Amino acid sequence: MMVALDTADPLAAAAVNKLLFLQYMPGADGFNRGPIPCVGLKAGFAYRVGLAGPFVTGGTSNGCGTTDWYLRDASNLKYLTLFDYSRAGNAWGAGMGGDDSLNHDGWWYVR
Repeated sequence: MMVALDTADPLAAAAVNKLLFLQYMPGADGFNRGPIPCVGLKAGFAYRVGLAGPFVTGGTSNGCGTTDWYLRDASNLKYLTLFDYSRAGNAWGAGMGGDDSLNHDGWWYVR
């Protein structure tokens, strides 16, 4: 899965540190259930914050429900991004290189 913030163009998002890839882990069922893809992936997903390079294992979350998903980095100290229906947007987390600001448009690409 790929998340781009504030633009639908992955290259433009990557240029300003607003691109996140989440890796489907074999045996994890989180991306197969809904209504959002965090069920089963509350902890232990892999991610990267650039167009290329290795995935970081051990991503975690301190929120996962039918209306929200709060993704945190492997150290569990920084947010990567979050989706929260009640906040009407996504966050640009410090784990992506952001300022933890809210209400960013998000394009979530799933294949």
